Amino acid sequence: MKGGIAAAICGVAAAAREGTLRRRVAVSASVLEEVIEGHALSTVLDTCRPAAVVICEPSKLQVKSAQRAGWSCC
Repeated sequence: MKGGIAAAICGVAAAAREGTLRRRVAVSASVLEEVIEGHALSTVLDTCRPAAVVICEPSKLQVKSAQRAGWSCC
């Protein structure tokens, strides 16, 4: 997880420096994600109201994509 969150922070920072961000971006590092999955992230979602979310999970260096309709995490 440490590598994923570091990559997310560096990627957002680089995009901000280059001026390619068109929307507000928040990087969140939720704790106990496996135990309290929705509750750990719900405050961030309620505060930032993002159009999309990137979650960094180990995947043997493979980019994985998925979508979840409805945002019913809690």
